[in-house]
Amino acid sequence: MSKYKFIRWFKRNVGLTPFDYIILNRIENGKQMINQGKSLLETSINTGFYDQSHFSNYFKRFVGITPKTYQLGCNIFQDN
Repeated sequence: MSKYKFIRWFKRNVGLTPFDYIILNRIENGKQMINQGKSLLETSINTGFYDQSHFSNYFKRFVGITPKTYQLGCNIFQDN
């Protein structure tokens, strides 16, 4: 199977391209790390992004909000 045929098959069966599927999994791991209280920089590096900016761009694309907004939403019920 050629690379392009695989990409078409994958998108037809999963609904995402293989690249988007991998990025989405990394974003989901990032969300879990943010929920655990990890810093955004640490989260971005540990999820395989080059820097925090790349993580933020993809996070906003897939989740719809910035990682900082997500982090603040996770901590809304915690005592300061």
